[in-house]
Amino acid sequence: MELASLGRAYLAALTPQRRTQLLQFLHNGVSSGKLSSPRSGKRAPTSSHKASAPRPGSPRWFALATPLEVEGTIYALNVSLSTQESIDTIAQDLGPSLLGLARAVRHELALQEPRG
Repeated sequence: MELASLGRAYLAALTPQRRTQLLQFLHNGVSSGKLSSPRSGKRAPTSSHKASAPRPGSPRWFALATPLEVEGTIYALNVSLSTQESIDTIAQDLGPSLLGLARAVRHELALQEPRG
């Protein structure tokens, strides 16, 4: 969770205490091989994959995300792209636009009628 852009955006929206609890839960579950939901007691699905190094000159995939909290629910706005640019360049180019989009979405949601 802390390695992917969506997970990092989600974690950024949590209080420090809740973030620590969630990361500890995930770490303990992964370490023990028994990742289960504290609510249901059921084992959560897990996956693993082996990453391979990209070939020189081949495009790389990057993702940027920012949290968007709406009525207590945490969402993440995400942009993913394949490019040969560095992540620093991508963050400088797209980061401000992504943050602006999050502000615009929050503004538009504030104008809407409350849900149910």
